[in-house]
Amino acid sequence: MKYQIKGLVDNRNSTLLKELEKNYSIKVELVDNTLEYGCYSINYSSTIYVPKSNICSDSFTHELLHIYLRSKGIFIGARLKRKTQNSEILSQIYTEPLLDHIGNCLDHIKILPIYLNLGFERSKFLIDFEKKKCTKQEVEQIKRYWKQGTKYNSQVIEFYLEKYFAIKACPNTDFYYGNIIQELSQIDEKLFSINEKLINRWLEMKIEPQDILEDDYVIIAEDYLYEMSNWVKSKTENDNEII
Repeated sequence: MKYQIKGLVDNRNSTLLKELEKNYSIKVELVDNTLEYGCYSINYSSTIYVPKSNICSDSFTHELLHIYLRSKGIFIGARLKRKTQNSEILSQIYTEPLLDHIGNCLDHIKILPIYLNLGFERSKFLIDFEKKKCTKQEVEQIKRYWKQGTKYNSQVIEFYLEKYFAIKACPNTDFYYGNIIQELSQIDEKLFSINEKLINRWLEMKIEPQDILEDDYVIIAEDYLYEMSNWVKSKTENDNEII
């Protein structure tokens, strides 16, 4: 399509856009009353929602890069959601909003280096770039409500995972999360370890693997959910339960 909205396409992202348009129908829809960009994709059709009051090639490119991952056959968010929602065990702690958040964070971890290499501004990668993704006070809340007697709080587990992935995907290098990460690891070492393994394998996974024996997103997601399923089961042993 021809992009008539000035300020979305420039010499930095035009090649990416042309490459994507070989296989994808990409539409732009202007929206009111928001500053946030968004993208909806189904099959080989994608719509990027552009705020009328925030025309920005950086934000537009961010959404193009979400489509870029799809073009490479990488759907880790959808994989996690489908497998989790079909599991009575995992659905105890993974809500749909949390799964959407995790998928988005994992995408961000992969696309940020590409975005920067194209020459776009780190500070424009996220609209909440200046917001710290987890605070000391939030960690204290997690500690306080993590477990009451024999009962683990599913909403607090969800909040823990939300904060963990937000930290890992945070593009703002001015924020120091070292102490917070250490405290999260101490709340539940096994839970922390499982999610660290996911992040490390995801970071190492090549977008275009050269060898069929290399990790791909399906294997990474399956292994992660297997370990998380065992973790959930361990929290319901010896009269413990997740509520």
